[in-house]
Amino acid sequence: VNQIGTWVSYLFWALAVIFIFYAAFLYLTAGGEEEKVKKANHQLVYAVIAIVVALFAYRLPTLVLNILGGT
Repeated sequence: VNQIGTWVSYLFWALAVIFIFYAAFLYLTAGGEEEKVKKANHQLVYAVIAIVVALFAYRLPTLVLNILGGT
């Protein structure tokens, strides 16, 4: 379970970085167009969600062990 949580965490961190770079690219190429800026905002929100999921996946094994009474 710990290894799976670690891999999922790495996957979501990588996705978050990709989403952030993509959002930055969209902001830079938007040229003031409202629709493109909106799309960049959505990508940034997806990046934040990926970061939250990555943090949760990284800490999930510890949480499960604490609930089950393991060390």
